[in-house]
Amino acid sequence: MEVTAQNQPIEALERLATTLQEISSFLSRHGIEKSGEISPENREIFLSWPAERLEKTAETTNKILQVHLEAEQRVPFDIDDCSHLLHLAVKSMGLSIDSSFYERVSRSDIVEIYGHDHVQIFRSFNFFRICSYDLDDVLSHQWFELYERDESITNALLETWYEHVGSSRAVTQMNVAPHVMRERFSKNRNAVFMKFKYIATIFSGPGSKDALIVTSDVQPLGDDGAEIEFIGSKRSAGHSLT
Repeated sequence: MEVTAQNQPIEALERLATTLQEISSFLSRHGIEKSGEISPENREIFLSWPAERLEKTAETTNKILQVHLEAEQRVPFDIDDCSHLLHLAVKSMGLSIDSSFYERVSRSDIVEIYGHDHVQIFRSFNFFRICSYDLDDVLSHQWFELYERDESITNALLETWYEHVGSSRAVTQMNVAPHVMRERFSKNRNAVFMKFKYIATIFSGPGSKDALIVTSDVQPLGDDGAEIEFIGSKRSAGHSLT
């Protein structure tokens, strides 16, 4: 069937739905249970997006899956071996990073890659071990809709981000305070203790800064997390950066 402007969003949503089912199966193979279904509410959200945004989300999500499937071919596969996953992700993009950075990635770190528009283009799937949202919730909502934390942390993160981008450094150790981050609307409103570690530039060539990697150590706080107070008193509710 020819894809027209009218049915393009439906076709992209169908491809995204297939990818989410495959991600759900992948995670289940490694002890993480997540629904791969798209809820009616989130389906409406996806279809309200501009067609280009939905298409890009479907494409990027599938690329992230393919990196993990390639990594899974390595026996034995370790979903927490994020250094290996990062190698494959950077390779799949045809980009490069400072080779010393891989030594700074610890096992079980959560690794995320962002374009300079703050749009995420890669996330290690071990993230879903500490996240209680379903897959479609994570994709259909911006970060500040999913999580809350003290506003001072978000401001410090953005300051570090822009300072690194404006510098000549390939890698920056992040001095953002460890902090509590809590889910806003999940059933259990899980909380985690988060420490940002490094931010690094990804290059396509000399001086060409194409994307940024952020690594973090994130630990679940369990059932008592909902009672833990934030650092400071103001909660962040206006930025999409992790």
